[in-house]
Amino acid sequence: LRVVIHMDRTPPICHYVTLHDASSSPVRPTIPTTDLLSSKSHKYSNFLHGRLPVVVLIVLVAVILASLLFFFAPRSVELTTTQMNMDMFKFQDEDKSISTHILAKVSVSNPNFVTLQVKSLTISLDYICKSCADADKKSLGQRSVDVNATFPPRTQSATLPWTLDFFSTMPRDEFTKLKDGLHQNCTRDRIYFVHPTCSATITYLGVKRTVKFDALRTRVPCESVLLPPHI
Repeated sequence: LRVVIHMDRTPPICHYVTLHDASSSPVRPTIPTTDLLSSKSHKYSNFLHGRLPVVVLIVLVAVILASLLFFFAPRSVELTTTQMNMDMFKFQDEDKSISTHILAKVSVSNPNFVTLQVKSLTISLDYICKSCADADKKSLGQRSVDVNATFPPRTQSATLPWTLDFFSTMPRDEFTKLKDGLHQNCTRDRIYFVHPTCSATITYLGVKRTVKFDALRTRVPCESVLLPPHI
């Protein structure tokens, strides 16, 4: 018991204050930091207990899938015509057809980790004649040839030779116009030009795809109806 007397007041006032023992007052218990960390780690241990094999399995599956995606992801297959020769066009008046023999080579690059198979090649021919109003870029038709060539994984550049007997028919008017135009526009060197456009049907990973590729304009020998002027 403590008595407090206020002398600055008249009359003096006494206050009685009860003092408590510090040992008897309730104090909030404190938990050491180390105990808190150990408690959390204990909870994580309990969570992983029995689940660790599942976590390891998930990680392994993710790594395997990532590896498969890297190795078997389809990459662009490149084909390039390195050589193309054509014989002189033959015109058949009976069936209004045009034909020639084509000898060509294609460079194939297979950057994939699986085997590539080239099933067939298709070629389209366009006649080039800048001075021909009606015949310039005239389509001469298209033809396909089966090659069935395979290329191992990671092939940088492999040569694929192929030959084709090109044959195309057309209406009478177009046939006559094209025949006359080819003869009249035969150059002084007895050649004219055609522009081949090629495509290949390929398969890899069980998927069939079509790859288009151009070839440089090709010289075709010709016979002019008119004699070339003398130089």
